[in-house]
Formats: sequence, structure tokens, C-alpha cells
Amino acid sequence: MRLTPALLAAVAAHTVAATASSCKTYPGDAGWPSERQWGALNKTVGGRLIADVPLAAVCHDGPLGAYDAAACADVQENWSKPWIHQDHPSSIMSPLFTNRTCLPTTDASVPCTLGYAPEYVLNVTSAADIQAGVNFARTHNLRLVVKNTGHDFFGKSTGFGALSLWTHHLRSVEFLDAYRGATSYRGPAARVGAGVRVTDAYHAAAAVGRVMVGGEQPTVGLAGGFTAGGGHSPLSSKYGMAADQVLELQVVTADGVLRTVSQRENADLYWAMRGGGGGVFGVVVSMVVKTHPDTPVATMPLTFASNDTDAYWQGVRAFMELSPKLTERGIYTFSAILASSFSTQPIFAPDVSVAELHKLLKPLYTKLEKLGITYNATATQHPNLLSAWEAGFNAEVTGIYSGSVSRLVPQSIFKHAHPTTSMDTFMDVFRTATDTLGYWAGFFIAPSHTVGGALSDNAVNPAWREAGLHALAGYLIPENSTAAEVAALREKYTVDVFQPVRDVTPGAGCYQSEGAYSEPNWHQAFHGSHYARLAAVKKSRDPGSLFYADKGVGSEEWTVSDGRLCKASSY
Repeated sequence: MRLTPALLAAVAAHTVAATASSCKTYPGDAGWPSERQWGALNKTVGGRLIADVPLAAVCHDGPLGAYDAAACADVQENWSKPWIHQDHPSSIMSPLFTNRTCLPTTDASVPCTLGYAPEYVLNVTSAADIQAGVNFARTHNLRLVVKNTGHDFFGKSTGFGALSLWTHHLRSVEFLDAYRGATSYRGPAARVGAGVRVTDAYHAAAAVGRVMVGGEQPTVGLAGGFTAGGGHSPLSSKYGMAADQVLELQVVTADGVLRTVSQRENADLYWAMRGGGGGVFGVVVSMVVKTHPDTPVATMPLTFASNDTDAYWQGVRAFMELSPKLTERGIYTFSAILASSFSTQPIFAPDVSVAELHKLLKPLYTKLEKLGITYNATATQHPNLLSAWEAGFNAEVTGIYSGSVSRLVPQSIFKHAHPTTSMDTFMDVFRTATDTLGYWAGFFIAPSHTVGGALSDNAVNPAWREAGLHALAGYLIPENSTAAEVAALREKYTVDVFQPVRDVTPGAGCYQSEGAYSEPNWHQAFHGSHYARLAAVKKSRDPGSLFYADKGVGSEEWTVSDGRLCKASSY
């Protein structure tokens, strides 16, 4: 057959069409919805469709708005605080994932663009709004993202050219005195909307003498990516992960259907959406979780330091070796471990008295005294969880450029029972890594299957069930770093610095919500042996990949280039 110019043109046109259809649809593409179609969606959702404008646009003169001195001063003053980002339709707390195209500035002539922020935001107030957004995105092949507060450090709640579902105002909390559902659990529970934050949950529960398993930070969204990713908590040593509390969910799936998800209905989703990661399987409207009795809580900001580095590290080791005794009692410890100082921020001991806490820590006190290390161990008894939480934890600094690395360290190392790694070996590696990283946030928690109970048969990373320490370290990224420089820094810390930590914790993993963005073999590290089953659920429930989350289940089938989400060439 002769290849005529007309035939070649037809082949080329078919190739271009195939290439275009392998990507999501973006502004300027032929398939991008018309103004009339966007208007129809806006009418369907009662006028709550928002044309996105970045939070810091008030600091710039340009097509997205005019410079406003007072508003800009407010943004600059509060940029590092989470509240300003949670209350904005699209702003997220980690600006690195916005492509840094509209930041606070004192020079109003600097251009401001949307960057990797969504094109439109749907301010959700009902399940019907979510269904309308899901159906619109699927029909028009749009990228779809979900944001509650923007407390996300993988950029999952933002995306170039996307339609965003802003669930922040689904804030209802309903207490159920005698829940009876699909699980064997019978007892008190709470139904929480997708926009409920940890601070909302803790305050509401305290008012009725109950507690919920939530995060440490107030702006964490309880029913979103936190629980979907597993969700570690100051209560995890006592009651398990947040995912272990979920009794049922209301979810809008990729076909736009509102479904009840439980052990009895849509059991595949019930398993996957409790630990398999957020933004992947569907949009949560609400969930029902177990509640527990409120109790007094003892807290302690234990601190010690020494210029004698060998003695100091013996003190750190003594705390690590004692930590299994603490977690067995349901105690959680958030610690800051530096090269010569150790501090807990705090030790958090629910249903434990100050006297008992001191008794549990007595072996550590004795060791520190023998080492000649001065320590401070002042404990406080709080009447309930809310009081202890408000006194013990501060809101994180936001709006900074940073990366992280983390590992779930098996508790068997601290018990001298690990099959391959001795405590001596682990301490040598941990200490060496500290010299480069400078700082560890050490979460001493043990959310085993025993603690999590029957509902811990879920998609939470199996490494959590063996862990005694979630070791997290961060590093700063210079603000003016190029994309190549950011990638090089990630490679340095993730591989060059952190690989020895992986080597002494073989087969473990890390917490996907606080892991390294460039984590090697992330499928195993984030999900362990669960990944194949999760991928099968994803294929079954979202065959068209409406839902995408960077480093989420199924994301290996996609690539992102200049913000555009396209099918990987091998798929």
C-alpha cells in the first residue's frame, strides 16, 4: 500500500488524537468544558462553583486580581500558620507542590498564576454536590482532586487544571449511643462529616465524655487522607490506628454513586479505604467511628542533654529500650531527638496517673543518673484528653519548603528480639544518620493487631503492626531551588543518607502520609504485602482512573509533566 500524503496526514491525526486522549483534559484543549457547561455545573450545585484565585494573589497585580496592601499584609503575617490555608478553597500547607507561582511578596509586579492549583473549586455542602463534581469530571475527562484543610505533604489535594472538591464545610458530628451495624462492634460511636478536623472531633467528644482516635495536629481532617492512610494518633498505643476505628463510610465512587461501605456492603472498599491511602478509591462524605471513654491523661515534657556524646546516646538508647513497656501501657511519646539533646513533646499517657508514669520511667531516671546526665521530668495530670492535647501539642509551622524521610522501626529491635538487627547496630546507624539529618521526630507508638482489635483487618501497612517507633526526619529546601535542585536534595536525603536506616530494618516500611516523596520501591514501603490487593480494588472500582494521587495506588500508570497528568507510555 502506497503511503500517500492524505494517508500520512490521517495517521498523524489519529496519533495526535490518541496522545491527547491519554491525558486528562486541560484549559485550551479541544475537550475543555465550555463556559456554558461550567455554568450548568454551577447551577446544579447552587452557585458554589468557585473560579480559583490563589491565596497570595492579593500581593500581586495581574489577571488574577489587584494588589491589596492590607490583605497582602495579612497573608504575609499568617502564611506560616495552618488556619489561613485551611480556610481558603485551594491553598495547601506545603507550597512546594503549587509550583511556587503565586507566593507572598513585597513586589506587586511579580507575576501570579495558578501554577499547579486547580482551575475550579466546588464548595461541597452535600453528597449530591460531590456526585455532581465526580460526574462532571468523569464526563469531561478532567483531573479531580479533593481538599479539606490542605494538611497534606505529598501534594495530593492540588493539581494543575483540576476540578477540586472542597469538603471543608461537611462538619457535622453525631453521637450514636448504641451503634449496631455490619461489624461485631456494639456500643458508642460517632458519625463525622468529611470536613471534620481533629480539633472539632476532640472538642465534640469531650462534651459528651468520649474520645475519638484522631491525629496530633488540629488541622488534620479526620475522615479524609488521615484515616484513609492509616492515621497514627496519641491514642494509637491504646486503641490502634484511626483506620481501626471505622465502622462504616458513606462514599461517592468513580461512577458517581453514593454507597454505604461496610463489612456487609462493598466490603472490598471497606478494606481498602481503611489504610490504603487517600484520594484513590472514592470521595468520603462521612464515616462512623468507634468512640471510647474519656479518661484522665498524664503528660510529661521529659528532657535531657549532654556534651558527652557517648553518654548522651546511651541515654537515648535507654529510652528506646524502655519504650515497649510504655506502649504496652497505652502510652504515646512524641520526641525530638538531636545530636546532643532529647525531649519529649510530650509523653502522653491516657488513663495513667502521674505516680504510675514516674514508676514506669524509673529505670530511665536511674540510667541517666548513672551516666551523670541531668534531666527534667515534670509530669502533669489532666482531667481528660482534650485538656492534655491542648496543653501538649502546638500547631505546625506551614508554608515552608521541606522534604521528609521516615521509617517504621520494628519494636523487636528495642526488645533485642529482631532476627537480623541488634540494638548496637541500629544505634550506630541511627546516630550516624542524626549527624546529617540533625533532627528526628520520634513517635514511640505500637498499634498492633492486638491493640487495634477485630477491625484492624484492613489495608494499613503491615509494618505498623510490628512497629515501636515511627522515625521521621525533615530537611529544608532553599526557596529558590530549581526543580532539578529539589530532585537532587530528595535523592541525597532519601538514598544517600537514609538507605542505611532501611538496611537495618529489612522488610519494614514507612507511613505513607509522612514518607519520602522519592521513597524507593514505594509500593512495598507504603503498603507492604497489601499492594497487589489494593491495585485489584482500584482496577475494579475505578477502571478509568478518575481518582489519582501522587504515589497512591495505581499512580504508576500515570506521569506528570509540566503539571499535565498523562498515561505512562507502558500502560
